[in-house]
Amino acid sequence: MTKGQARRQRRSQLAFPHYLRLTMRALSGAEMRLILPLVASILVIGTMFYHFIERWDWLDSLYFSVVTLTTVGYGDFSPKTAAGKLFTIGYIITGFGVLALFITTLANRALDLAREELESTNRSDASTE
Repeated sequence: MTKGQARRQRRSQLAFPHYLRLTMRALSGAEMRLILPLVASILVIGTMFYHFIERWDWLDSLYFSVVTLTTVGYGDFSPKTAAGKLFTIGYIITGFGVLALFITTLANRALDLAREELESTNRSDASTE
């Protein structure tokens, strides 16, 4: 294999399916087994709270929970009760921190896996020359 072919092969590995595989492998890491249930729990707690306290349907409650935690905040829903407003303050502070931890851990793990693959490819290229 020529250097040009090897370079093209490496570039093709950077395509979307490759990133998807890296992400799936990163999600299966040991640290993610702790963080992923925490993220899911926070979404479930928020969804249940808004469903029962604000009396929103399940989809709207989940939607608001996700939009709030990701700081998108479209403004199409907002809590009307005092309990809902107070809960949302704590929910944003706690949930955003956990979501940031999740995204940071996932990105770091995916980058580590990509780096390992690249080093492995470079070693195999060097041994074939």
